[in-house]
Amino acid sequence: MTFSILVAHYNNWHYFQECYQSILNQTYQDYEIIIVDDCSTDDSYEKLVELAKQNDKIKLFQNSENKKVGFTKRRCVEEASGNICGFLDPDDKISEHSLQ
Repeated sequence: MTFSILVAHYNNWHYFQECYQSILNQTYQDYEIIIVDDCSTDDSYEKLVELAKQNDKIKLFQNSENKKVGFTKRRCVEEASGNICGFLDPDDKISEHSLQ
């Protein structure tokens, strides 16, 4: 059963690094990471593009314009293909057994 981890992202690269590491440390490995960037104004999106090139579990999208958090979270759900979805804010971390 695939778990979709949904991340609505906006200018959070600094915090997202710890969030991402907590995802990588999961004991349950059948997951995808759906990231929708809401037109970050710093260099976050470019860094996410590079990260997505290194990890095929990441599905990265970007809104055509800044649409705010409600729209961006809804888009995360629409882009997900997992059996279970869960939101994870880019400035949060999860414990290693969270998906299990």
